[in-house]
Formats: sequence, C-alpha cells, structure tokens
Amino acid sequence: MSSLYDPLGLVSPVLLPAKKILQDLCKDKSLDWDDIVSEENQQLWKQWLANLQSLRSLKIDRCMKPDYFGNIVSKQLCVFSDASTNGYGCSAYIRLSDNCNNIHTVLLMGKSRLAPMKTQSIPRLELTAATVAVKIGRQLLCELDIDDENITYFTDSTTVLHYIKSEHRRFPVFVANRVRLIRDFSTPQQWFYVDSNSNPADIASRGSSCEGLVKSATWFEGPRFMRLPYSEWPSQPADTLYDKDHTEAEECVAIVSVKQSQSSSCGGLMKLINYYSSWYRLKRAVAVYQRLAKILYQRNMKRDIKSLLTDQKFTVTELEDTETSIVRFIQSEHYRSEINDSRKSGWKNEYLLTLQKRQKWNAPKRNFEVGDIVLLKDESLPRTYWSMGRIVETEPDQQGYVRTVTVKTQGSTLRRPIHKLVLLLAGNQ
Repeated sequence: MSSLYDPLGLVSPVLLPAKKILQDLCKDKSLDWDDIVSEENQQLWKQWLANLQSLRSLKIDRCMKPDYFGNIVSKQLCVFSDASTNGYGCSAYIRLSDNCNNIHTVLLMGKSRLAPMKTQSIPRLELTAATVAVKIGRQLLCELDIDDENITYFTDSTTVLHYIKSEHRRFPVFVANRVRLIRDFSTPQQWFYVDSNSNPADIASRGSSCEGLVKSATWFEGPRFMRLPYSEWPSQPADTLYDKDHTEAEECVAIVSVKQSQSSSCGGLMKLINYYSSWYRLKRAVAVYQRLAKILYQRNMKRDIKSLLTDQKFTVTELEDTETSIVRFIQSEHYRSEINDSRKSGWKNEYLLTLQKRQKWNAPKRNFEVGDIVLLKDESLPRTYWSMGRIVETEPDQQGYVRTVTVKTQGSTLRRPIHKLVLLLAGNQ
C-alpha cells in the first residue's frame, strides 16, 4: 500500500479495500505476526494487487482549466463528505465559470480513511468526515487564490447539519469539540445537504475497485448539478434549514445554568472538564492554572518564583498532583451526600468516642534505660533547681515495664519511681 504514491488522494478510494483487509487481520487475535493468513484474505489481496494495473490507463490533466475555456469570472470550492460502516472520506472540487457561461468542475483532492476498530455510530463518523472536509477546505484555501466565502460544504447527513446549525443545544464532548472546530473555520450558511446518490464522497467512504474508479465520472468531475447554474441546484430539505430542537435546547441550557450557579466556585474546573475530550490535555490545562495560582501566591508572599515559570515543562509530580485534584473534584461533585454522611458518622463513631478515653494510658511511652540523663522532681523547689543525674540501674516489672530506677547524682545515689523523673537526654543519644 505504501508503494502507491498519491499525496493528493486522487485514487484514495482504491486503497480503502486493502486497508480493510489489513484491519481485519489485526482484529484476529489468533494470528501472530509470522502466521500465514487465510486463503480468503490471500485471494482478496492478490485480486487487489492485480486490479492495480488498471490505474495505468488513468490520465489526469495537470492544468485545471480546459483549453476551450475563456476568461474565468468566478471560482468556487465544493467539498463533499460522507461516512459508512467501513470508513469515511471527502472529496474537494473546483468549479470554474468563464465569460461565456461555461462551467467546468474537476477533482482537486480526496481523502479516504478506515473507520476506527472501536465501533462508532454512523452520525459520529459523518461528523468526523465533516471535520476532515473543513481541514481540506482550509488547506486548499491557503494554496489557491479563492476567498473564504467562495467555499461550500456538502453532506448527506441531516444529523450533522442539525449539529452545525444548532445555536442553543448542549452536545456531548465528542460532538461539541468537532462542531466547534467546524464552526471555527466555516459558517452554518456554507453547509448544504446533498443526496447520497449525488455525493461523490460516498465512493471514498465505501472504497472502490481500480476499474470502477477509472470509469467514475462522478469521482473525478463531481455530481452533475455542479455544472449547472445555481438556480438549478437541488433544493434543500425543509428540516435542514432550522434547528428543530430549538425549544428543548433552551430548556436544557436553563437547567444547566441553575446547576452551575449553585457551585460557581468550581465552575472553572467543570468548564475545562466539559471542554477537553483528552485526559492528558485536561491534566495539562489544569496544571497550568495550578502553577499560575502558585506563582501568584509566591509573588504575594514576595518569594522567588523563577522555579515556577510557566514556560518550563511540567514535572511528573505536578501532573500526578493535578490528576489527584481532578479526581477529588469529581468525587465531591458526584458523591457529595455520601461524603457528608461519612464525615458525620466518623465524627460520632470515632472522634467523640476518643474523648472518653484516658489518653495518658493509651499513648505508648519509652522505658527508661541505663545511661539516660534525667531530672529529679522536687515539688518544694523551682524546676531550675531540680537535681540532674544518670540512671545506673532499672527495675522492670513482670510485664517488662520499668517502674523504678536507681539514679546517680553528683553527691549521692538515689532510688526513685519513674513518675518522679523527667527525661532530658536518652542514653543512646
């Protein structure tokens, strides 16, 4: 497959069947890298290789303007997108009009990709194809002398059109991110519906044999209506001209706004969670704000902030702390009642019960040892006048606890209970 050099994707539908064979082999977990594939797959592969010879008869003019054409008065880009269970694809065409009302259309670029191994719904694949169409359109606008308003996008999915033209509805993260990208580089007025039978991107999404692609005028020239005046183009279905979920969307937004107002202090983090669909990108975004908060705190305390400059790379510790913060926030949002109940039960069953215990006998204490430096308590003298001595002998009880010791002072040797002593310095120190 890599030996087929086609940077513009002019014959990209031909590659899709071969990619599908490779994907099916990768799905088969029983196959190792050096195992022989089944006879069926071998036959499909050999058939695909043999059909490649049909591409030798394919000829594409390098110049987009035909010889018979007059002076060009208008140029327009038309980008089509489509998706199927096998994959999704796009095709871009340029539509030229001259001063004699001649219209010429020709393929500029194609794109054909396999559907992910993880099964996705057709509307999501259609939306993904629409984002690829927008990227192709932006790439061609940078290379060609065409204004932004002279580009038109077509799709045969009314669901995608509702996504793009909706002004109020709140979408899931997957849909919202792609709709945002589409609306960043195009306007809803640039998107139109096209019938599936007239959509050339259908060939890119389903794949094609070499013989069928060479004979396909729809793929290399676009649908027939593109070579007609605008007044004769197919009319748009009524349900694609407005947002049919307008009323439901407004109610949904009102409910969400009330919920956010109750927890406005955490609204910023929730916005980031709803914005990013990638866990790694979310962690980095939150880490930026956490580092900024540290910088502001250090600056307020008039401390050095060179080690916290935002242009430095994030450390593993920073990302781990960020991950912990996000998880704690999600837990506090979704398990608030459980956490409150746990705190209340812990207060009653753990802390209050400890107040009834005698901490003096529960806290473990070190036994006095030979060599320890101690003070001998004397209630008749201030503490600064207590005598100091060294333990020379200990008297443990049957349980091994030292109850009485012998202390050698400067002038005598005394026998004292341990509650009359204060440890100054352990003997092993």
